[in-house]
Amino acid sequence: MRAKNGKRNFNWYRLDNAATIMPSTTRGPDTRCFRITCTLKEAVDPNILQHALDRVMEEFPHLQTVLRKGLFWYYFDETQEKPVVEEDRGGICRALYVPGRRSLLFRVLYAGSQISLEMYHAIADGTGGLMILKSLVLHYLSEKHGISLEQAVEGDASAAQKSDDAFARYYQKGSAPKVHNFDPADAGKAARHPKEQPSRKKHRRQWAQFALQKAYQIPMEKDFSLQCHYLEATAKTSEVRALAAKNKTTIGVFVVSVFIQSLIETMRAGAARHPIVISVPVNLRQYFPSRTARNFFGVISVAYRPGDYDGTLESILRPVAQQFSEQLTREAIEKTMNGYSGLVHNLAIQAVPLFLKDIGLSRITLLTRRGTTAVVSNLGAVRLPEEAAPFVDRFSAYMTAPRLQMCISSFGEKMVFGVVTAYDEKALLPAFFRKFTGAGLSLEIGSSDFDA
Repeated sequence: MRAKNGKRNFNWYRLDNAATIMPSTTRGPDTRCFRITCTLKEAVDPNILQHALDRVMEEFPHLQTVLRKGLFWYYFDETQEKPVVEEDRGGICRALYVPGRRSLLFRVLYAGSQISLEMYHAIADGTGGLMILKSLVLHYLSEKHGISLEQAVEGDASAAQKSDDAFARYYQKGSAPKVHNFDPADAGKAARHPKEQPSRKKHRRQWAQFALQKAYQIPMEKDFSLQCHYLEATAKTSEVRALAAKNKTTIGVFVVSVFIQSLIETMRAGAARHPIVISVPVNLRQYFPSRTARNFFGVISVAYRPGDYDGTLESILRPVAQQFSEQLTREAIEKTMNGYSGLVHNLAIQAVPLFLKDIGLSRITLLTRRGTTAVVSNLGAVRLPEEAAPFVDRFSAYMTAPRLQMCISSFGEKMVFGVVTAYDEKALLPAFFRKFTGAGLSLEIGSSDFDA
């Protein structure tokens, strides 16, 4: 974009609600970086991949930015730096954001038959990253094999829609619904029962609830090198689905329940006094129409007291399913989203200088981490146009986090459970995977650890 005087007009973007806290809390091996990988059935041609990346940059303008500090907030500033595909030489999820360094907040890597997209979480969530990677893969296959791009899932979304701040669009301060978030069928109900306006006290209570709750913490030691390594297990999607159906539940509820069961069976007896709290990210695009490739997710917390475990998975499935059902409603999701967004929109907080916000947000983050045991994130089933699917083997995902985070993704008959961490953990994950093999499922294990 150029002005009449021939000089370039640079665009800038506000950080969305979910991204606001990330620059203040990125520390050491917790790079807040995630990786999504597409494994093809053939070797990757880096020259064609670069052509595909050049085309993708036109679709997602918010990627052409660097993170900068303002007086009160961080913000994204447009840059002319051109992204170049790199050969993946190891070192998964290395830091992308380094304070004081103005560099792009994503990288595209290739190795053998794999195409990997690594992103700093402030510019996109897992669903947004998957949208970008799918576009990259489709452009690649279009040039390599001549497949049509007309069937691309996100092909009908504009660049502006893909870079939209959906949190700002759907944030609702008062009781009057916004036009684009209004269902005429609810008009009478909305008039009779106006929505409660979130108060500042309520916002503070939500944060205090997380800060005061002490959850069970998985005993892990930092890797001496502080380098992240990954562990993944690939199962047959139909077998996992059948196992969940056998237990009369969904895959999401089943996996979280088995994860909790594995935690209970590997924890020390003295640690059972603390509840196990699993955070589960939720894609808000399921509740609010949006094509954004930026962050647009919420989080639900599933709590379970080890003392309630009677040795059967059923004793975990029931309360976990109930909490999923209670929290995964539009009303509950909207209330939580508005509550956290309200903190960002609070005028008093906006007026605090950035260096004080950094201190405050870091402190709040340390307190809230006490209330979480682990994270289980399900990207769901990845779908590609019929012409492209035969060239793809699988998708996998990984996310660095201060607590153990497992990412689940599936494509066709391959479901991948991926973990990346700079911590050494030898008991929980083997126990979790043995639950599946013990039920008759076959697993393919992969790792960057020589002694995994």
